[in-house]
Amino acid sequence: MRKLLSACLLATVLSSCSTEEQTLDVPLSRSEMLRGANKGTAADEPTKWKTTAYKLTYQTELGTDTTVTDIYPQCLKDDFIQFFTNGKGKHHTGTELCVGVDGEVYNHTWELTQNEEVLNLYNCERYFYERTLIAKITEFSDSKFTLKYELKQIWNNVLDTVRIEHTLEKF
Repeated sequence: MRKLLSACLLATVLSSCSTEEQTLDVPLSRSEMLRGANKGTAADEPTKWKTTAYKLTYQTELGTDTTVTDIYPQCLKDDFIQFFTNGKGKHHTGTELCVGVDGEVYNHTWELTQNEEVLNLYNCERYFYERTLIAKITEFSDSKFTLKYELKQIWNNVLDTVRIEHTLEKF
């Protein structure tokens, strides 16, 4: 009886082993999704990201917060940005140019920090109006992400902290 039980156990173990190679589905990192690694081959052009929502919150003279959503410049609405490997990126201007913009493509650099929860952008002032932008990522998927950041601005001769939520989507 023991021999029969041992033989059955051995047959079960051997039949559960497979010679086929098993692969694990490893999720893409945020860095890979920003670049567009989920598009297929390495030869694919990096993903294009375009602003689809912009919310600015500031404090009035009365001390109350006011939020505006229709303040994003018209001249940037047809622009898009791309993220390449090695921290390189590009801002492509659309057909409607902003004042002081004289090119079609502007380079920037980028990095994800703090466990890919913060996006740092450098030399991106033509798209984000800040030379250096450090923004927390509050929403992220392979087709959309939202950046939340604060800027110091002077409004009516008073220094104010302006809070911005900037949503970009893949197109």
